[in-house]
Amino acid sequence: MNVAELIEKLKNFPPESRVVVEGYEEGYDDVKEVKVISVRLNAYEEEWRGPHKKSKSVKAKKVVGLIGRERNFTKKILRSQIVTTS
Repeated sequence: MNVAELIEKLKNFPPESRVVVEGYEEGYDDVKEVKVISVRLNAYEEEWRGPHKKSKSVKAKKVVGLIGRERNFTKKILRSQIVTTS
């Protein structure tokens, strides 16, 4: 999905609707930030992971990330899957 497609979909919801992203294992997090992030596309194959991996490589793809909360495990994980609710 690109920004134009997301905007079109969001037009179907009242402007005051809350926007959330999937939580780490269960539930949903409020979107805390929208920013450009660099990812390596299709880096993971495991079903339980999102397919894209945060990357500092010059070959990484710049994408718009809807960021929930930042978690601190062995490394920081940023969730950027898009989910909208009314």
